[in-house]
Amino acid sequence: MAPEIELIPPEEQIVRKKAEEKPPKPVKPIVPKIRKEPRILAFIPERERRVGVPIIPGEPCCAKTCETLNNEIDRKTNILNTLVSMGGTYESKPYRFILYGKEALEDHRQDIKDKNICGCIEETGAVSIMVPLIRAAEVAKDGKLAVPPGAMAMFRPRHPEVVREIHLKEKSIIPTENACCPKSCELLNKEIDKNNDILDSMELRGGPAVYKSSRYEALSYRTFHLQEYRDELKRKGSCKCIE
Repeated sequence: MAPEIELIPPEEQIVRKKAEEKPPKPVKPIVPKIRKEPRILAFIPERERRVGVPIIPGEPCCAKTCETLNNEIDRKTNILNTLVSMGGTYESKPYRFILYGKEALEDHRQDIKDKNICGCIEETGAVSIMVPLIRAAEVAKDGKLAVPPGAMAMFRPRHPEVVREIHLKEKSIIPTENACCPKSCELLNKEIDKNNDILDSMELRGGPAVYKSSRYEALSYRTFHLQEYRDELKRKGSCKCIE
């Protein structure tokens, strides 16, 4: 007996063929890639810092130097507290700019004490880890920030490579007058000149890409604030370390 043959109308054949075919895969939309600028995090070496109380010694030359140095550190501390109240953190360039300057001046203050040049600080015996604690953000009675977070835009520090050019023409000198000035200027100038040599070397080896380095940023900003402090010493007649 011959097998039965099923006759399927052409219209139904088309319907069955479409049903057996796999549905096409949806086409994924092409999303253009957005190039993000590399984020520079704070460069803070892990180390202990001795805690001390700022003082003004009786020696006339050191008194002027310590007053200028302590005032600069206090001013930067107040700015940091303001930035914290605006929501500033290590990821904020204005915060890092001031933080590096404050640290550089605190390190210099400790150096001139350790080398018996000027005692601008009296140690308490305590230590802090990495960086000194910053006071908590000031808040209003209702618990909200006293300063709107958007106010952070008021602080726009220059880029590290631009900052380097500000004091480019200054020449380090060692004064021959005032008892403490020759030694304190020698120490300050040596630190600034050493940092500039390192930055020059980094630029030669790394090219323009080095400007995105967290270490370059930290060293550039630290050096800048030391140079600003050196200018302030000259302006106030404390010590003339440059010409």
